[in-house]
Amino acid sequence: MKTMGYLSRIKTISVAVFLAVLGVSLFSSCDDNDDDSGGSAAMLDQAILFEGKLTTGGSFSKDFILDIIGDTNIDVQNPLEVTVGNYGMLRSAVGDKAGIVDQLKVAGPVDGTDLAFISECSSYGKLRYVDLSGAQLKGDRLPDRSFASTYEYKDEYGAIELSLFVPLYRVVLPAAVKEIGSEAFSHVLLTEFAMPESLVKLKSGCFSNCMLLGGELSIPEGVSEVPDEAFMRTSSLESIVIAGTVDKIGEQAFFGTSARSLTICEGVREIEEEAFMSSRLEEVSIPSTLQRIEPLAFGNMDRLKTIRTSAVNPPDAANHGEDFDSPSGKCYPDAFGDDKWFDSTPHTVVVYVPDGAADKYASSRGWDWFSDFR
Repeated sequence: MKTMGYLSRIKTISVAVFLAVLGVSLFSSCDDNDDDSGGSAAMLDQAILFEGKLTTGGSFSKDFILDIIGDTNIDVQNPLEVTVGNYGMLRSAVGDKAGIVDQLKVAGPVDGTDLAFISECSSYGKLRYVDLSGAQLKGDRLPDRSFASTYEYKDEYGAIELSLFVPLYRVVLPAAVKEIGSEAFSHVLLTEFAMPESLVKLKSGCFSNCMLLGGELSIPEGVSEVPDEAFMRTSSLESIVIAGTVDKIGEQAFFGTSARSLTICEGVREIEEEAFMSSRLEEVSIPSTLQRIEPLAFGNMDRLKTIRTSAVNPPDAANHGEDFDSPSGKCYPDAFGDDKWFDSTPHTVVVYVPDGAADKYASSRGWDWFSDFR
């Protein structure tokens, strides 16, 4: 079972930054600016570098990030359009504009090296908007950790690699993209994103910790699976629609999402462990094709009010022997919780079922967590 160990230690560092256009290293120096009360580097796991200041810590909320970066609707001052003739040429094409460009449009062949450079221009410079609609991604796929970034933080206690929040607010992909790689946008501060209609594959953690990604998230037709941790801690979403071509929703796929409504279309068969746990969902609609809901898939959802199901026969929501540790000891929570489990969903949820199916749901293990079937 996965646990979320986000701690509260926050540290702000002033950073003298330069962009070495033809080099690799982007830092010139780091100076400690606050009176830290102690602790170790191991207490940190995330950071954000914005306009020369590095803020580190173990607990970053949406509001905390917005306090640092301010308005995400920027007044574009230094737009740039470039055309590259080969993969890996974007750095030289941008040249000495790397530190000041705030909006970039790219045409031509682009690979993982070019995407990593875009991430650098955002974290260490001023780049906020990127348009790749005219680019040709190698293999029509976004590589693993395309825009994700890390920072090696060192202090007297040791060194640790931190996940760096990247202030790229808008990225437009080519229409032909078929795959988005593992952690491709992890910790990227997207405020909006349109899934390409050509998309067929998402990989684990691809949009994890995209804490400013808002509006409706629609998983398009053609995608066969929402993988583990794909949209974990997407703290600004309003609604989620999952296409019927999806067969399975993976473990912790939407853990901690802020979305209020969830629509799972006909075709989806399985929801894995903790898939929507600790989310703010209020309304959930599930299809007649759903067969299995694994333990705590809908656990700790204290705002949940209604579930609407089209399945005449209740999807299996029972725990079949998987144990969890809780403050009350070992327990075996079903899809919605357990009396010993401290993160259980309220019993008061209203479940709307097909005509004549109420008794089946009321007597089905897991679903018997609720009592109001209509």
